[in-house]
Amino acid sequence: ASTIVLPGIPAATRPTLAAFTWLNQASATATDNTAGPLVLQTTQNTVSTTGINALIKSTAGSDWTVTIEYALGNHVAAGNVDIAGLAVYNSTSGRLYVMGPYGAAIAVWAYNNTGSYNSIPAQSSVLLTPAAIWSRAQYVSATSTLTFSYSTDGFTWQTVYNTSAPFVGVPTGYGIAVGTEGNAS
Repeated sequence: ASTIVLPGIPAATRPTLAAFTWLNQASATATDNTAGPLVLQTTQNTVSTTGINALIKSTAGSDWTVTIEYALGNHVAAGNVDIAGLAVYNSTSGRLYVMGPYGAAIAVWAYNNTGSYNSIPAQSSVLLTPAAIWSRAQYVSATSTLTFSYSTDGFTWQTVYNTSAPFVGVPTGYGIAVGTEGNAS
């Protein structure tokens, strides 16, 4: 099973579950804990070799930054198992990125749509095992640049992936996702 928790971010207000729209809900469930984390959970996908369940929120303007804190220990992501993390989506093409823990690394996965895995365009090793990982996506419209970064403390950021030609095109939404990389186990 995979679970992702979106806690209230210090000095920011966490959106409520009502602010999100399901993208391929299938068996996934979401719990909006008052003054606590937003939790997205699904059972391990053993029927399909690829599948993403996501809660997506429309982007706020042409330039935006979204940050989530991912509580580790909910699952381990590596080859042939479930993934979870920050999602960036294009509603026209159906393409999406998911960024999250991948064994001893942070990875960015690319999907053609919620049922079709494409590739891992980037990953970065994490030298220690923190209690949580902060994930951030930032889009700058003037340069069409999409940047994914992570932090182990919420203040110091390391870039994992930066592109001026995003696979998804111009992102129309972001949120949280759980699913399988490309192989069920």
